[in-house]
Amino acid sequence: MAWVALDDDDRAFIAEIAKLDDRGAAITAGAYLERKLEFAIKSSLRRDADIENRLFKGYGPLATFAAKVDLAILMGLIPRFDHKQLLTIKDIRNEFAHNPLPTTFQSQRIAGLCGNLIPLTSTAAPENSDIPDELRRSFNRTPSDNRDRYLLKVQYLAFVVLVPVIADSGRLRKKFNALIDRTWRAALREKPQPQPPHRKKNAGHGRGRRRRRPAPSPE
Repeated sequence: MAWVALDDDDRAFIAEIAKLDDRGAAITAGAYLERKLEFAIKSSLRRDADIENRLFKGYGPLATFAAKVDLAILMGLIPRFDHKQLLTIKDIRNEFAHNPLPTTFQSQRIAGLCGNLIPLTSTAAPENSDIPDELRRSFNRTPSDNRDRYLLKVQYLAFVVLVPVIADSGRLRKKFNALIDRTWRAALREKPQPQPPHRKKNAGHGRGRRRRRPAPSPE
């Protein structure tokens, strides 16, 4: 699977998701995606730690997942189609987080919401030209079940929200390009690279190159 891991906290999120049951995986993956979205928004603004804390923490106006998703589309960070997909991820995450009854990805409410997550193999999924073709192919498969559909969409949307931000930052672009390279190469089986054509051996069979005769000196 192609996860974006920009730091140790991301790697901890990703390692934990594979070990968790449906509820834990849904909540943790949702929190991971919200973290990437918050990073994208903050990276596009003038930085001020005190103001950021008032906006993004506690009861601040941007403390919720939904508020971040709405702001992201107003800032031009995400396409409208992916705005709806992000809100669906938020709804699934919230259903797992707040429903006290036993809940899995096969539960009726969750299954219905997962049906709104459009895989890239569907003709209803628009082309996103900002995503490198090689990376897009790593997401371009049919999900095996609802859990796979949810996690695959979280992975893809993490790239969607980060790509425009990275494109505007030379410092981050170099790091992100290396990350993309590692990620899609891990997700895809690389085709063998073509070998350079071999040079033909000298037809002299080991006698060396034929020396050119010197031009006759003028008399």
